[in-house]
Amino acid sequence: MSHVRGRLPLLLLGMVMIAAAALLLHVTRGESLISDEWNFFAYRRHGSEALFAPNQGGLDLVSLLVYRAVFRLFGPNTTILRFILVALELVCAGLFFELARQRVGDWIALGGATLLLFLGSGALLVTTVGITLYLAVAFGLAALIAIERRSLRADVAACGLLALAVASYSAALPFAAGAVIAIGLRPARLRWRRAWVVAAPLLGYGIWRIWAAHYAQHPKLPAVTEAIVAPGAITRAPGRIGEAFAAGLASATGLFRIGAAHTDIVNYTWGVPLAVLFVAAALARISWRRWPRPDCGAWAFVAMPLVYWAAVSLVAQRVPGTKLWQARAPNIAGYQYTSVVLILLAAAALAAGVRIPRPVRLALATVLLASLVANLLTLHEDAAAFRSNGASDRAELAAEALGPTTTVETLQRAPTAPTLTLPPISPQTLLSASADVGSPALPASSLPAASPAARGVADLTLIRMLELVPRPSDAIAARTAEARAPALESGAADLVQSGGGCISVIPRRPGTPLAFRLPRGGFTLRATKGAPVALYLRRFMDPPGLPIGSVAGGAGATVAIPADASAQPWRLLIYPVQPVRLCALPGTTVPPGQGRL
Repeated sequence: MSHVRGRLPLLLLGMVMIAAAALLLHVTRGESLISDEWNFFAYRRHGSEALFAPNQGGLDLVSLLVYRAVFRLFGPNTTILRFILVALELVCAGLFFELARQRVGDWIALGGATLLLFLGSGALLVTTVGITLYLAVAFGLAALIAIERRSLRADVAACGLLALAVASYSAALPFAAGAVIAIGLRPARLRWRRAWVVAAPLLGYGIWRIWAAHYAQHPKLPAVTEAIVAPGAITRAPGRIGEAFAAGLASATGLFRIGAAHTDIVNYTWGVPLAVLFVAAALARISWRRWPRPDCGAWAFVAMPLVYWAAVSLVAQRVPGTKLWQARAPNIAGYQYTSVVLILLAAAALAAGVRIPRPVRLALATVLLASLVANLLTLHEDAAAFRSNGASDRAELAAEALGPTTTVETLQRAPTAPTLTLPPISPQTLLSASADVGSPALPASSLPAASPAARGVADLTLIRMLELVPRPSDAIAARTAEARAPALESGAADLVQSGGGCISVIPRRPGTPLAFRLPRGGFTLRATKGAPVALYLRRFMDPPGLPIGSVAGGAGATVAIPADASAQPWRLLIYPVQPVRLCALPGTTVPPGQGRL
């Protein structure tokens, strides 16, 4: 019986991992590439030089190799990336459990691992761009475990793991700092004998950092992002470190949701008193003589979050396309997972050797349950937003793929474009990447069944790309017997004349909506004297469509619609108060598969 009871935390951890994997795979369905992943796809999918380009000032060699392998074997398939993401999240939780259980026992370690598996405040938990972060954290945690084994084989493994960690993402640097301190606090004889474990990977990283300075003006890698120590950051660092500490505690306890709407900036108001209590408890733990003093390894875990927050607080990043530098907010949601991992490890190290009373354990369990509720709510909200953005991204790419090859060579996305995650990558670059490893676009045949928001993005993209705006025209399109006139689909109007590619209508009630199905090629509209007639155009989206301009009363205008690879007709909605006349413009069809992407 005692044997089964001793294994119960491990069994529960396995069950929690299965539940977390199922939940995360479910909520991440339908997502697309995001943020850095688009840069991997568009600019860094091949070539040795792109492998070593800095990303936000850090090295992401290992992460990029993972993405390249996926792109080559499966294309830009987010399903494969989702499985990799979830596997890494499980690995990180398991490694944390192993480190924490040696200090505070299985049950408290289980609570911490459970929190990490559902840490919705960390944002990257539910998007595949988090692969880079979880690779660094997983290698970093594994390296710390290997260092504690104190054998030559373990030291070799630790050295390799640290090298992989710092080559995955800059979030690995606090783990490397922890390894330096853990080895540096050992007796002199052991310290120098094991110094190579951390010296080799850090020396390699330092050499790369100096060498990578030449990427700043690289003409073929516009996605390269530089990072420097922000001017004045040193004097502001103590306050910003405190903010990062408070944000991490608010994320860990779920208090970030109290009194503030959820955004990508974590509300740390309630984290401030928690930070004061944490520091007070830590000082009491260190000074209380009845408790055993923390071993030298504990100081490594205490220093790790401080190193991380200092790095976050000091560094500024160049705003792409400008000469401006922007300091990083220490309470960004993307920083919270690493912060919580390091805070929990520091707490476990300080609590090692202390008998935790039952009431305290119950209080921690209560806090855990409340935190899980808050984090799960946030997890679902973020996942829904990423799914919506993903659908819009793929719809936008599908719309670009429909465009004829004679369209303008670059697509200028407006600052108010409804997509939130798709960076301004030129169509030529997307065309090249799609031809190389496959297209991430939604199949054009699936656009009519896409979500309303995604269909709206597709129509907006086509209208902008094809420049569908009314242009003044006094001439009516030439009429032929074979021409197909616009068809009145809905609305109360009297048909005055139809034929020869034209249709004339009189609205029965002024301002009543009239909907027309347009033939290929576009249309010419002429209104009799009166109020301007606003034009609303749509193809895949729901009525009324998107406003593209208006035609003045007594004037005419032409909207030329270049033919493309889709058979889906365009539709026009107007609200006239006077008779109007629509005529077709001639058009041709682009064969399927001859679009842009």
